[in-house]
Amino acid sequence: MARVGDSLVLTCKASGCAGDVMFTWASLTDRSLYGKTETNGTVSLQIFNPLAIQHINKVLCKATCTNKGEKAQTSTKVNVYALPKDPTISRSDLLTEGQESNLTCTVPDVYPTERLIIEWLLGDEVLLKQDEHLEVPTVTSVLKYRPTAQNNGQNVTCRATLDIGIDKRTRETVASMTVQYSPRNITISENTQVNIGDSFTLTCRAEGNPEPTVLWRKLDQDGRSVVAGEGATLLVEEASWSHGGEYECVAHNIVGNRTKPVIYRSPSGELKAGDSVTITCQSESGPQGRVALRQLTGSQGAELQSNQGHTSITVQSLTATDSGLYECQATNPYGKQTSFLNFTVLDELYTENQRTTETITSMTVQCKYISGATLLVEEASWSHGGEYECVAHNVVGNRTAHMTVNLLMVYPIA
Repeated sequence: MARVGDSLVLTCKASGCAGDVMFTWASLTDRSLYGKTETNGTVSLQIFNPLAIQHINKVLCKATCTNKGEKAQTSTKVNVYALPKDPTISRSDLLTEGQESNLTCTVPDVYPTERLIIEWLLGDEVLLKQDEHLEVPTVTSVLKYRPTAQNNGQNVTCRATLDIGIDKRTRETVASMTVQYSPRNITISENTQVNIGDSFTLTCRAEGNPEPTVLWRKLDQDGRSVVAGEGATLLVEEASWSHGGEYECVAHNIVGNRTKPVIYRSPSGELKAGDSVTITCQSESGPQGRVALRQLTGSQGAELQSNQGHTSITVQSLTATDSGLYECQATNPYGKQTSFLNFTVLDELYTENQRTTETITSMTVQCKYISGATLLVEEASWSHGGEYECVAHNVVGNRTAHMTVNLLMVYPIA
């Protein structure tokens, strides 16, 4: 067996003929020899230079002794092999997350193909091993692959190995995958408190390929939105009452769009015990995902409601136990995003007094607002009787309650 590109010389010798010898070279198949003949006396050469796959043949050499008419012949096989060249990797279309694509590896001018092994690798992981091929000089292998966003920038390798025993060669080509994927991992500014007239900035960042475009929208109490600005940063030079409220960031590219899920409540003002409130959780994404609303405080993350894209729940007759942290989580096949809402339900202020009919040596007045404070009088006198006022206040506001303390004089029984 000879290697393609080398030179191969077949030698045919005749003996026992006193006269001239006539040599004839022929193919025992229907193929031409594609060689060059050189004869000198009783020796004839069939030269293949350079050797090619087309020279694969069964060759006959016939010698005729001209003065006697005697003939003799012999035959041999010409076997060749062609070591693989560097493969080439091509794709049928752009690689997009979640969509099946064909990656094609082409190995040109290799022989024999039944000894060829083609492997596809992602990093060090073998994705496909192929050892059966058509008997054609150029071999192709197709890898059907459904990429993920994590594959973006990773290397895929096509490795071709030909082992014929007397010779072995491995050639490989490495290509970096560029995968298009929709926006994800959105990070947005935390809740912001600003004074009227001050400036404030909201920022939003998202990953995606191509790089996502960012749009800011402001939500009203009914969940409707108006465009507030474009770009990763939203700058308000001078804040007014109209700038307060809920904002959402929408990141989109040619693959899809993603909105960090929005969780808000209506009404948005102070909540008191006995009030009702509607908590809404919504998200926009491509493809559409499922949103789930959970209360994280007091109920160990129990799911309250879930639906496709939008869900809400109304709580009637609020109590202090409804206070706490609520989570809105949006999930689709490409990931998840989470937002939070925290609010407090204000309990009614109340007072209670304790008095004794047995002694006036001590008196306690209690004033409670969620967690209470106590006014202690060690030794009551007539001056301690009368009207008392308890004022409870926090950053939201204040509340006042009144009570009357009546003192009784108890005389011992004689």
